[in-house]
Amino acid sequence: MDMYMPGGFVSRPDRPPGVSTPRSAVSVLLSRRGRFRPTPFDICPRIPSMAHRVRRLAFCHAPTDAHASLPSWKPSPVMNTPIRYRLVACVLALASVVTLPGCRQEPAPAAQPASGPAAQSAAQPPAASAQAPQPSAQPALAPADLERIVTEVMDQAYPGARDAEHGCWTYAFETQQDELAYCMRPHPAREVATASGPTVYFHASNATDIRGNPDYAYAAPDPGLMAAFRLSVSPDGRWTLLGSEKGMPFGTAGGCGCEDATFVRLGRETYGWTFTSGGMWQGVIVSDHEIVAPSGQGFKDISDIPDIREDAQDVEYRIAVISDDPQRDAYPLRVEKYRGDRKVGERTVEFDRAKGMYAGIGDF
Repeated sequence: MDMYMPGGFVSRPDRPPGVSTPRSAVSVLLSRRGRFRPTPFDICPRIPSMAHRVRRLAFCHAPTDAHASLPSWKPSPVMNTPIRYRLVACVLALASVVTLPGCRQEPAPAAQPASGPAAQSAAQPPAASAQAPQPSAQPALAPADLERIVTEVMDQAYPGARDAEHGCWTYAFETQQDELAYCMRPHPAREVATASGPTVYFHASNATDIRGNPDYAYAAPDPGLMAAFRLSVSPDGRWTLLGSEKGMPFGTAGGCGCEDATFVRLGRETYGWTFTSGGMWQGVIVSDHEIVAPSGQGFKDISDIPDIREDAQDVEYRIAVISDDPQRDAYPLRVEKYRGDRKVGERTVEFDRAKGMYAGIGDF
C-alpha cells in the first residue's frame, strides 16, 4: 500500500492512462509519463508556451469589506446650557489654574521607566512560537557555494556530458519508440532549514533554445524532461545526495513546462515544485497541474489534478497550497474552478495517503 512518510512521498503504481472517446488523439498522446502513441494525421503543432500557466498558481484574494459607519453628530448638552451658566463655569475653571501667593508648588515627579515582569514583557518582543522549518531567511550557504554544489551534482549525475557553450549537460532518454537527446540545464538552487540541518533543492529542465542542432529537434509527441535533486550540506560545505531523478518526462514537443516551476512547501518537512504541462492537438488544449515531490531516494509527480480538460475547453482549474497548519505532514490543496475570469467553484483536495498523491477532482 502506498503511504506518505515525513520528508517525502513513497512511490505508488503508475496511474492508468487516460481514456477518452475512440481514436482521441488527445487521450492517446497525453498518457502520463510521456508514453505517447500518436498517429501522424492526428497531430497538430503544439502551443509552445503552456508553462506560463504556472504563474497563475498563486491566488490574490480581495480583502473582505469592513467599513465602520461614522456615528451621527448630536449637539452637546453644554451647547444648550444658558450663557450665564457657561460664563460661571469658565471663571471657575480659570481660577483653578491660578497659583495662590505664598504657596509652593512641587514639581511633578519625572516619569520613571516601568519595571517588573509585565513591563519587561511589554518592552521586549514576544518569542516566536515553534513552527515547522521554513525556507532559510538568512541562507547559510553563499550564492557561490550553491552554484558550486549545483555544478558538482550535475557533473556527477551526467558524467563527462557538460556542454559549456550552452550551459547544460547532455543526456540520452529512451522512450517507447526510440532514444532522444536532451541537454539538461539547472535552475537556481533553494536552501531550506530542516530538523536534520540545511537541505538544498534544485531542478533542471532540458534546453529549448539550442538552434541548428538536429539532435535537439523534437516531434509533437516527444516529451520534455525535468530533473530534480535533493541534498544535505555539512558545515564544511560537503554535500550528500539524498534523492534525485535525472529525467522525468512531461509535456510535448520537447517542452516539459517545468522551466518556470514554482518551488513550494508541501508539508512540515517536504518541499517540491508545481507547474503545468500539456499540449494542443487539432485546436484542443489539454494540460495538467504537476507536483513533483521527493519519493524515497527519488522524485515523482503526485498530482492528478487537471488544468484544462479536453471536454471543457472554457474551464480552467487553479491550485494553491493551504499551509494554515504548518505542522501537518502533507498540506491540502485549494482547487478553484474558473470559467473565463469568473470563479464558479472551489474545492479542497487532501493528500491521499493510500494512493500517495493528490487524487483527481472527479466531476467538479
